[in-house]
Amino acid sequence: MTISYESKLLTISTGTDLYRTPRMNAFDQFWCLRALEPILEGLNASAKASKSGGGATNPLLSAFTDMPDEMLDGIISRALRHAHRCPGGEDGWRPMWNADADELIEGEVDLQELLQSTALVVWKNLQPFFSRKAFDCQPLGKRPPSFDAVTLPDGLSWLLTPVRRGMCRYESLLDGTLNIADLALMNDFIQAESENESRAYKAAEESRDK
Repeated sequence: MTISYESKLLTISTGTDLYRTPRMNAFDQFWCLRALEPILEGLNASAKASKSGGGATNPLLSAFTDMPDEMLDGIISRALRHAHRCPGGEDGWRPMWNADADELIEGEVDLQELLQSTALVVWKNLQPFFSRKAFDCQPLGKRPPSFDAVTLPDGLSWLLTPVRRGMCRYESLLDGTLNIADLALMNDFIQAESENESRAYKAAEESRDK
């Protein structure tokens, strides 16, 4: 298979058929990321291997085999619900998803190609997140008193923190403008700024004590 991006559209060629789908929005990417949490280590390794021609989607295909049907259906729907297929590469684009029934249109694609296409779409959307350099910061500043913070369920507070800080618009999480790699970078920056403020406060206190 080959894949390419034109603007926000991802195109996949299987050799005989073409598939086209817009980039998954940040919420869908985040949902898939949490669903794939048990194999994150393998995906991180694949991100490095893919730079040298390794099989990037193999961990995904293996995970799909052992995944509960409900979770796999959730990943397939998020990856392909806006996808179009061009059989033979010349018969015109037609939707793969029945929006009214919220399910794949029967007969559009066989199971093996469905899973392979899903894996490629998910991988292409999540690869920037796994390929980024992880932020590592040892806390050295003065820590505020600890307390049980209220957070949104399913990790959504992390997703929405850059919106609350005014670094992006909420709509950008919905229309594919931002991916979770962008949001990870913004959250890393917020964490770095918070640590710098704590270090500056600690340094000022130590200076006064001298």
